[in-house]
Amino acid sequence: MKLARIALPGPYPGNTPIAHHLVKTAASGFLSEALIQAHQFLEAVLQERKHAEEVADKVENWLRNSSKTDGIQYLTIGGTAKLLNVTTDTLRTWERNGLVHVPQDNKNKYRKYGKKEIETLKAVKMLRRAGYSIMSILRMFKKTEKGLNENIRTILNTPGQHEEICYATDRLLSFIAEHEQRAHKIINQLCFMIDSDLSIPSSK
Repeated sequence: MKLARIALPGPYPGNTPIAHHLVKTAASGFLSEALIQAHQFLEAVLQERKHAEEVADKVENWLRNSSKTDGIQYLTIGGTAKLLNVTTDTLRTWERNGLVHVPQDNKNKYRKYGKKEIETLKAVKMLRRAGYSIMSILRMFKKTEKGLNENIRTILNTPGQHEEICYATDRLLSFIAEHEQRAHKIINQLCFMIDSDLSIPSSK
């Protein structure tokens, strides 16, 4: 029961089911196998953290060096979706949530995506795939509109004073760090159970 209390509260980074599986494995009496799964869980969390940090660093570098001028022909929403390998609905959602502002053609009112918009969308896509929430990305853009004065990791991970936190990924790096600590607690608990021979015989 102590192992379950440590391992089962979620959600988990990347929605990994490993923690749930290892509790079932331990409950079946296979503590050594559960310990292997616990180490796999820790490795998954560490990989999530590494990826999230690398993406944040890439986006910070882009923000510091991005050009504000257009250097390519404007694309339609369909062409942009194809270029970025996302759906047009995804692009509309990102725009609707304020992550990108797309100008319209004065003649036909169609949206036209230039270099600035496409580069912004590339950054949004990287951050979303790394697990950052729309709210944290919007926070980043708002804070960096007039220049980059803070570390991007800090901005992405620190909700504002009046910001309502809806998802764990609104503070992704802290969320991952908490699960890294949890993974170590799971490993320690399983080691204690193995050393104390606290395996649970399987019912027949």
